Amino acid sequence: MNVIAMIARQYMDDNHMWRDDGRMWLWGGFMMLCVLVVVVGLIVWLAVRASQSQQHCASHDVAGVRAREILAERYARGEISTEEYQERLTVLR
Repeated sequence: MNVIAMIARQYMDDNHMWRDDGRMWLWGGFMMLCVLVVVVGLIVWLAVRASQSQQHCASHDVAGVRAREILAERYARGEISTEEYQERLTVLR
């Protein structure tokens, strides 16, 4: 019983727990760097995704406005009837 207590005491000794020759600091620093890279990567990915989404919405709005202008021009030239103009305008909205 004394041998087990002596081994346990040596293992749980404060000096033994911190006797790692600085390896724990390196491992901890490496893990912090990994977490930082993941967080920064996530932020960049979200920023790029948001930017692309805004560009897509803006280009879609421009295309819709242009389609309505073309439809109005065709109606003004008499190429399409009033009913056809209203139907197509409803579809574009």
